[in-house]
Amino acid sequence: MLSERFLSVLTCPESGQPLRLATAEELARAKCEHGLTRQDGGIVYPIQEDIPMLMAEYGVRIVPGAE
Repeated sequence: MLSERFLSVLTCPESGQPLRLATAEELARAKCEHGLTRQDGGIVYPIQEDIPMLMAEYGVRIVPGAE
């Protein structure tokens, strides 16, 4: 999917925090199959057809640790 090198340069368009692959739990809360989340886990950005949707309006806010 995304190379580690590519992933290492991606940042949240809202906060500038580094992004990482979202966990299964984060993806379930965001109701998406693949995605990236910022360091604090507050927003998940979906990945559609191997393209990260890194625009603020595509971000899905989630509460880290909430069920």
